[in-house]
Amino acid sequence: MVHASICVIFPLQNTLNVYIIAIMTNTQHISLTLKKYIEIHGDSAASKLLGFNKRTVASWRRGERKPSLKNAIKIINMNNQLSLEDCYIDKKD
Repeated sequence: MVHASICVIFPLQNTLNVYIIAIMTNTQHISLTLKKYIEIHGDSAASKLLGFNKRTVASWRRGERKPSLKNAIKIINMNNQLSLEDCYIDKKD
C-alpha cells in the first residue's frame, strides 16, 4: 500500500508556476496482479469492488483481454492494492 501526501506551493510572485512536491511514505507493495486479485475475490465480488461488468472482469482474469489505460487508472484509483504494472504484467509465482 502506498500513501502519498501532496503539498501544493504557489510562488509569491504573480506567475503561473506551480510547484508540486509528493512525499511517498510506507511504500511497501504486496506483489498482486489484477488476475490474482480477481481470483481471490471471485468475478462477481471483484466486478462490484472495481466497478466493471462481470464479463469484463472475467475476461481480464482469463487473460483474454487487458484493461484499457483509462480503465487501469480507474482500477488503481478504486483500489490501493494494485499498481499500473499489476494491471498489465502477469508475474510468475
